[in-house]
Amino acid sequence: MIERTEATLFLTFMSGLYERVSIIVTCNKGFDFWVELLRDKVMTTDLLNLLLHHTTVFSCQGSRIASQ
Repeated sequence: MIERTEATLFLTFMSGLYERVSIIVTCNKGFDFWVELLRDKVMTTDLLNLLLHHTTVFSCQGSRIASQ
């Protein structure tokens, strides 16, 4: 888990990049884990809204890849 200050800095950083650059994020956890990681549901929602806007999500499960 990360501290609130770190989560705030990460959200601020990602907000600055929003719609300016391409971002690739890889994670072996589902989106529900991000709430646990950031420890703040509102901040996690804001971050995921930024990351998922204009996004294609690829979910790899074993040997198959599913586009959502």
